[in-house]
Amino acid sequence: MQYYRIVLCLVFCLCLFKGYSQSSSIQDSIDLYSLNEPKKAIPFLKDLVEIQKNEKKWDKYVLNLYNIGHNYYEAYDNESSYKYNQEAEKVAKKYLNESDNILSFIYHLYGDLAYERRNWESASSQYLASLNVDLKQKEPSQELIAIKYFKIAKVFNEAGDYEQAVYYARRSLEKVNSIGELDYKDLPLILYNELGYYSYNLKDYKSAKKYLNKANDLLKKIDKNLLMYAPTFKMVYNNIALNAQATENYAETYDFLNKKMNLPHLTDKDIATIYKHRGTTLIKEKKYDEALEQLNLSLAIRKKYYKKHDYLSLVYQTIGEVYQSQKNYSKALENYQAAIIAVVYDFDDKNINKNPSLENIVHQVELLKSLSAKAKTLQLMKKYKASLEVYQICSQLIDKMRISFQHKGSKLFFMEEGNAIFEEAIATALMVGDKNMAFELAEKSKGMLLLEAMRGIEARLGLPADLVEKENGLKIDIAYYERKIWDERQKEEHNKEDIKKWENFVFNLKEEHTNLKNKYNKDYPEYYKLKYNSEVTSVRDIQRKLLSNKTAMISYFIGKEQFFVFTITKKGVEVTTLEKTDNLTDWVENMRLSLQRDNRITNLHQTYYQTGFQLYQLFLAPALKNISQDINSLIIIPDDQLNFIPFETLLTSDPNLTSPRYELKKLPYLIRDYQITYGYSATLLLEGLKNREKKNLKPFGGFVPSFQEGNSIQRGCDGDLLGNLPFGRENIVTINDIMDGQLYFDDKATIDDFKTLAEEYKILHLCTHACAEMDFKDTRIYFSDKELLAFELYNMPLNAELAVLSACETGIGELKRGEGVMSLARAFMYSGCPSVVTSLWSVDDKSTSEVMRYFYQHIKDGKTKDKALHQAKLDYLEGKGIEGSHPFYWSGFVHIGNTEPLFGDDNNGTNHRYWWLAGSLVLLLLGFYFIRK
Repeated sequence: MQYYRIVLCLVFCLCLFKGYSQSSSIQDSIDLYSLNEPKKAIPFLKDLVEIQKNEKKWDKYVLNLYNIGHNYYEAYDNESSYKYNQEAEKVAKKYLNESDNILSFIYHLYGDLAYERRNWESASSQYLASLNVDLKQKEPSQELIAIKYFKIAKVFNEAGDYEQAVYYARRSLEKVNSIGELDYKDLPLILYNELGYYSYNLKDYKSAKKYLNKANDLLKKIDKNLLMYAPTFKMVYNNIALNAQATENYAETYDFLNKKMNLPHLTDKDIATIYKHRGTTLIKEKKYDEALEQLNLSLAIRKKYYKKHDYLSLVYQTIGEVYQSQKNYSKALENYQAAIIAVVYDFDDKNINKNPSLENIVHQVELLKSLSAKAKTLQLMKKYKASLEVYQICSQLIDKMRISFQHKGSKLFFMEEGNAIFEEAIATALMVGDKNMAFELAEKSKGMLLLEAMRGIEARLGLPADLVEKENGLKIDIAYYERKIWDERQKEEHNKEDIKKWENFVFNLKEEHTNLKNKYNKDYPEYYKLKYNSEVTSVRDIQRKLLSNKTAMISYFIGKEQFFVFTITKKGVEVTTLEKTDNLTDWVENMRLSLQRDNRITNLHQTYYQTGFQLYQLFLAPALKNISQDINSLIIIPDDQLNFIPFETLLTSDPNLTSPRYELKKLPYLIRDYQITYGYSATLLLEGLKNREKKNLKPFGGFVPSFQEGNSIQRGCDGDLLGNLPFGRENIVTINDIMDGQLYFDDKATIDDFKTLAEEYKILHLCTHACAEMDFKDTRIYFSDKELLAFELYNMPLNAELAVLSACETGIGELKRGEGVMSLARAFMYSGCPSVVTSLWSVDDKSTSEVMRYFYQHIKDGKTKDKALHQAKLDYLEGKGIEGSHPFYWSGFVHIGNTEPLFGDDNNGTNHRYWWLAGSLVLLLLGFYFIRK
């Protein structure tokens, strides 16, 4: 906190003496006391505001009301500080212009007060409001803006939104590096240190080391005996030690902790931190008794200074970890409960059976760690019900934290981190025997970011049209400049100045978008409630709305230690716990290579026979034991590596063949027994069934870009120039004859044409090239003039009910634990398309054209989407020989999402029977009524 106060004093000095000065004996007294003894200046300031109020000098009156508030803040009287700052804001808004610089000071003080209360959401919004006022000034102080970016970064870091923290800290550093002479010359040093710490929190230890080394190099030029630099030396040495500990470089950890211990100007709090970090290092070395000794020394000091603080919680947590490792569970629980108490203001119950509410939290991240550790200890003690209760609170807290994060990257990182908690929670629910709760916890771990986006589309329907239009405009502008940045970076010699300029545009647009979203959340509570509704579907809802007597759902949770398979039918839910295997990635990779006929595998057919049956035995056969023979349709919710294989190609028995035989009648493909569709989660499938705003859409829009060799300058994934798909044009014409739609060829199939026309069609069909990259920013699909990047789709609201991505690898990409595959298919769903047919590898053009023709005929005939694709594959295989029936040709496309028919009704017969029965019942009741009459 001492380090933080130094920055506050700098901000105060810069604010106070920028354009505001007064001269009088009262003012002299104020100037004398304000910085060193702020409380003594307050009576003089109060005398001054009375004079200014009587003289109606409102600008000076407001400024000094703020000064009183600021001095109270410096004197640690936050209640009085808030009172005077509130009065300053009230008068400022009445008498001054809304862009008056004093409002920046007022909002900034609100931010400081919120920071002290650990109200991160309020702190960030107030700092941003202050920043917005600064940016409206004719000649704003660039250094002051840099400091505010830095403070916003600190808030996001404290809230656990580490991506956003890095984002703002980098902005601050860029701003500082663009300024010639700094008033606060050590700001770059502090920013390098902070960036190192935030990168450490993101587990990006390589970047952390780079930034911290730069900070340390700057420190070497400074005299460590100077008091004003003491906090910086302590922080840099501390963070280097932490990063070294995380990378198991314990020698460097002890070295920098000792360097810190030998610094001058150490306080008791500093020594407590050194003891704490020594303790955590000793735990990693399994030296538990020595660790406990160091931790107790740290705790004794910290208890003198803190009653409620995350610093206190951290020590209790670590002591609890020692006792848990020693299987002294009662002592571990005692310390975890103390850790919880330390980070919740209104909770002081030492009874381990009591848990806090999620209001008035001092530090959310540390509370989540403490709660999950408590739950795990209760589980180890076989107190499963009590453990499950705590895990359910963890789940609620994860929802609360995820919603508060602004950056998608932070949400993804956080969901990956939270996956381990859900794994333990599911296991505990099964120990209690609550299979329904176990399933709901598994659902909480899947696709929540995508669910938030889909619910956001529905929520926006209740917003004023002008605000929605403004938001759409901001998204388009953000995508436009991000695209320019991407294009420039593809050049061998890119223009760094242009990139920097466009990054500034993106930053400012994102700021504006954040402010607009904050307005939504504040002024339109129904929107907030709908978009951030974290409820997941129940087993009962799945049985009622997704399943029939012939359909079952199989949902996977692949944890680090345990694998769970949920099998849901109309009759109930069963859970199978599978043995953990470290070979899953290798098996899936071998399966994919053999399906793609990759020459890196020497014996392709034997590899396929082996892995196809092996994966079936281990991951599907146990689940199928729980369903009846009447079931012929499966909804698969894959997880982890299972996202990358088409289940239809799994083999239900060992073929016992020594030669390559791929005919349908020769191999026991799963497609022979089941019709299969896929989903990111059951909740997302149900979300896709909701009746959205009905629009008069054209039935079919097909896009076939041209890549004439020699004319096209576009290069594919391998760097070669793109060429036309041999059967693309013929295929799409045949499909269009079936669908009676509209086709766009060549120069009518540009990226702008697609962006303009895509929203007009019920079905979008893209027959083109695509690239799936491990870095989602580079995943793309090609049009005649240039590629459409996946992130651009996020800002394209689509009305289509089905997107068919007849291109290579549109269903694969970077795997994010807890969210799924970051693919083009997911990007289409994110934009509002509830159903996608997508590819898992570079598909064959000729066989694809055949499968697609069959598929669309079945769609036109009114079949459900999954049944249409299933039947299309079987139609293709009918009569094919050994070569033509290889799964490479027919299994690359899968269906994800809403399965409802697009034309007619595949269940017409069933529905007619229901109506007939209902009508008969009504007639019988009427007959009975008249007879009685």
